[in-house]
Amino acid sequence: MMTTLLPLENAIDQHLRSNGSAAAPTLETFTTLCQQVLVDMSVVYKQHMSKAVLDQSTNQAHLILTHLSDKLSDTTAAPNHMRVLQTLINQFEQYYGQHIKAENPIAHYQSQQLQTLVARRLPDITTQLKRKAIPIPYLDELVYAMASLFQPGKLPELQHYHRSYITRLLDALEHMANDQRDKPWPERFISLLVNIDFNYMGFYNRWADLQNAQLDIALTQGNVAAILMQMDMKLAWYRTKTQLAYDPYNRSLLHYMQEYLRFKKKEIKLSTESQASSAYAFIPLQLNGNQAKLFFHACYAVGLYDASSKEEAAKFVAQHIRTDFGTVLSPHSLRKYDKDKLAPHADFVIRKLKAMTKYLEDDFR
Repeated sequence: MMTTLLPLENAIDQHLRSNGSAAAPTLETFTTLCQQVLVDMSVVYKQHMSKAVLDQSTNQAHLILTHLSDKLSDTTAAPNHMRVLQTLINQFEQYYGQHIKAENPIAHYQSQQLQTLVARRLPDITTQLKRKAIPIPYLDELVYAMASLFQPGKLPELQHYHRSYITRLLDALEHMANDQRDKPWPERFISLLVNIDFNYMGFYNRWADLQNAQLDIALTQGNVAAILMQMDMKLAWYRTKTQLAYDPYNRSLLHYMQEYLRFKKKEIKLSTESQASSAYAFIPLQLNGNQAKLFFHACYAVGLYDASSKEEAAKFVAQHIRTDFGTVLSPHSLRKYDKDKLAPHADFVIRKLKAMTKYLEDDFR
């Protein structure tokens, strides 16, 4: 099948050498040539060849067409010729798409078309999804992921299969955005991205951040087991329903979510076992989780811990304290300084610190 492209290669090379002069193939000649290429390909395709040979030759022809398209698109002297070649490529992909490898590079003009499609559709989709209370960090990462695909040097590189993958993703998101029913849309949004395997690591990281925040609250309230069970049930319900993914060289989004939950269960189990190993292995505090955090940050701020970083100090302190409900604070929870959440507890801590200062001043001054 590759030999059918030789006349086309020669015509494009002739056009590039002639720099748009009269020696270049006319549009009519070029159009006839492209039409003949499809006819010749059909004849070759119908010959008796093994599937392996057919797959290889057809895919190689697609790579050559992509290369020729990029060569021709580098010049502005032949926009009409370029449109004819694009028509040929589109017809080729329609006829022989089952033989084209998903990881084939994408033509420059196809990348531009895809980028235009995303720029046209994604802003309206994200605006509508915000109204459904989809967390802003999730939508931000969706935008970042789409932009990253069109930045040279960023991974994953844009590949042939991304044309269908991105279109399917936008269609699914748009369908959700236009759905007027009263549904738990944040959960359905996660389920959709798992289904279509949107395994962009930035999105996974934001999901993990929100799970960490939820577990931090559960630890302070003493209901972490119930929250872990809810997470387990949700992940058991999720399914990846495609062989394609945003990043073909990365593991699935569902895999990373399951690994996160597995790690958290182990971390909390070890912490609980450590707590149960000795009734005197920790300092019981008459403080809730947020009050304990404020005391920790205040002590770190004045240099009371012999540690090189707040992370290191949190690891030392967390294993030796319990809140008034007997809750174990994780090092991550202890070192996190969320001023808005801690603010309601600041007055209590300030009063206690002042009382401690007064006690010392009364005795020693």
